[in-house]
Amino acid sequence: MRIWITYSEIYRRSHCYIPHHAVIRPERKTTKLRVVFDASCKARNGNSLDDIFLKGGTVQPDLFHILLRFRKHAVAFLSDIKMFRQIKILDHQLDFLRILWRSSPEEDIVSYRLKMVTYGTKPAAYLAIRCHLQLAHEGKNKYPLATPVIQNSNYTDDILSGADDIPTAKEMQRQIIGLMKELFSSLQVERQQ
Repeated sequence: MRIWITYSEIYRRSHCYIPHHAVIRPERKTTKLRVVFDASCKARNGNSLDDIFLKGGTVQPDLFHILLRFRKHAVAFLSDIKMFRQIKILDHQLDFLRILWRSSPEEDIVSYRLKMVTYGTKPAAYLAIRCHLQLAHEGKNKYPLATPVIQNSNYTDDILSGADDIPTAKEMQRQIIGLMKELFSSLQVERQQ
């Protein structure tokens, strides 16, 4: 996920270091430790990384309409997509996603470039949703049930959808997982009736 930066590269070109901190949630079963990035933190010159990033347009459906569609299904399902750290950044942009890191207090601090879209930056949600929409477009023939769900029932990293019966809902889930595996590595699915 990270590319180590050699000492000679540290000041070689324009760059930005993103402040971050840990959020520890011991009660959680899956993600007990989460790193939070703050790209809106101002530098000495008064600017932040988010000040120079473009946000991107609104490409996701309205939440109200997603919730209305979700409630009409006899069988509903929710999917949480671990997506932000799955989308690669172009090489020429990596120096704007630098962090300082060490795994323990005994180790030296090391400078890294993040290689993936980082939650906590202004364009992260747009980039993730835009990737979903592109993936749905490219997979519409192979995954005909998944495509409309991703296009119309996707809100940031959650999918809220369903079907009239359990077999159709299971097939929709199978197709969504298959389509997402072509881009993202982990799709956690919860079934609710």
